[in-house]
Amino acid sequence: MIDHRLRAAKDRAVAPVTSRLPDLVTPGRLTAASVVAGVVAGVLAAIGWRWWSLAVWLVGRVLDGIDGALARHLGRHSDLGGYLDLMGDTVGYAAVPLGVAAAHGDARVWAACAVLLASFYLNTMSWTLLSAIAEKRRVGAGTRGERTAIHMPAGLIEGAETIVLFSLMLALPDQALALFWVMAMLVAVTILQRVGWASRTVPSENSRRMTIVATRAAGCGSQDGRRACSSPLAAGLVSLRPGRVIATTNATTASQNATTKIRL
Repeated sequence: MIDHRLRAAKDRAVAPVTSRLPDLVTPGRLTAASVVAGVVAGVLAAIGWRWWSLAVWLVGRVLDGIDGALARHLGRHSDLGGYLDLMGDTVGYAAVPLGVAAAHGDARVWAACAVLLASFYLNTMSWTLLSAIAEKRRVGAGTRGERTAIHMPAGLIEGAETIVLFSLMLALPDQALALFWVMAMLVAVTILQRVGWASRTVPSENSRRMTIVATRAAGCGSQDGRRACSSPLAAGLVSLRPGRVIATTNATTASQNATTKIRL
């Protein structure tokens, strides 16, 4: 929910650190260390060392926040780095709930953990497919000026909220059952948000593209910064609602065919 606003502030906050790190510290090594920290946090939670697990989890999140900033500082930001960073996050997001559930050995806690992980799976599909569509249509992260490797549609539960909720799970393992269900419901809301956004945005983008194609086919172009068309019928096309583009295009084509027959 707040990740987009936090990224620029986070980069400014860690800038003094990234500029002083030795050459031995690379973005890739920071990403790997954050993955290890996530797994270790889950293991420590499973054996009941909650405060150690919380400390390691938070260290891992700090490393995860620095790796991208360091890559941008060094001019080494890449698609592969962004991909590996997201994969590393996913490993930690699975390890921590599993570790917390393992510490209980209660079927109810395991069931809630399974529902939570299932919600993560659906949530991942809800935003990665939208990101792929955005990249396909050339309106992805690069076009939008975002700091991430790919565009991430906003939602109620994002990275910052996950850090807070996982920290609560590790610090308050006795409340794991309730926290699992609460987070699963919040993630479900996030999924519905993105599905709703897709239902509104994806069709309208298709209609916009159809309008552009249809107006070009009808002989419309740009003249002195304004839309100019080769015929009155084509000119009327640009003011129509997207849903009427196909019918109007067909009518324009039929009219042009009739005109051609009269001339013959």
